[in-house]
Amino acid sequence: MQKPKSSLPKVTGSFLSFFIFCLLFSFSSQAQSGFGIGLQAGSPSGITAKIYNPKDISLEFLAAWDSRRDMYFINVHGLYEQPIGRGPTNLFYGPGGFIGGERQRNTVEEGDVFVAGISGSIGINIFFGDIEVYAQATPRFSIIGITNLSLGGGIGARYYFN
Repeated sequence: MQKPKSSLPKVTGSFLSFFIFCLLFSFSSQAQSGFGIGLQAGSPSGITAKIYNPKDISLEFLAAWDSRRDMYFINVHGLYEQPIGRGPTNLFYGPGGFIGGERQRNTVEEGDVFVAGISGSIGINIFFGDIEVYAQATPRFSIIGITNLSLGGGIGARYYFN
């Protein structure tokens, strides 16, 4: 039985192109709102960017990998923010989606599969000047490729350019 060829390198290249496009778009939007970039550790781990708009919806991007599930993907979320008390701490939440590649295992057929679905994000953040520190949970429902429901999340930090 011949093993199917992996489509992950092609998929990963497409994600990288998409992420670079999002970053370029973000830099052009920087004058209207804050732009932050940083790292997230957890499940998933990755590079995060955010177009921050405290009075309206913010856009969060995450190019990530999840070693537990052998998955690479890009999350995009629209986030709303509510202050907690009078300090710099906020509750954030919002809908989003993801696309990526996931390695099938423990199945009849093995190989990499394109996956896409809907996701959400909920968490708290705190600002220390130009640095945002956050913790979030991200439920994902994969609709295309492998159908499943999973919960991810992590802690991270972003630096904002003014």
